[in-house]
Amino acid sequence: RATGEAARDLGLLYTNTISEIIHLPTGRRHPSRSCVWSARARWRRLASRAWNQLLFQRLAAAEPLRISLHPCDIEHAAFWRQIRRLIRRALEDGRTPATYTEWLAFCDDSGH
Repeated sequence: RATGEAARDLGLLYTNTISEIIHLPTGRRHPSRSCVWSARARWRRLASRAWNQLLFQRLAAAEPLRISLHPCDIEHAAFWRQIRRLIRRALEDGRTPATYTEWLAFCDDSGH
């Protein structure tokens, strides 16, 4: 809680967790599960790919659809292939890429 307050006091607009986006100026929380990979161990890499494939399908209609990337994800060819494939599918399904700032502004404008 104190971290979020400090971030807001520094003028940051948002933060996020694996399960939500938090608009810091208002404190409003937007539930939103994110696809995220774990590269620490071989079993985690295998499990991450399987889990994110299922999660992506489950989140097909979710707003927003979040795919979280970390620098080490790109170092793993299988992750990078899957991430590119999921992004391609999302774009083919009519998704529009947006930053968190853009998405939060949309939420404010549309009353979400």
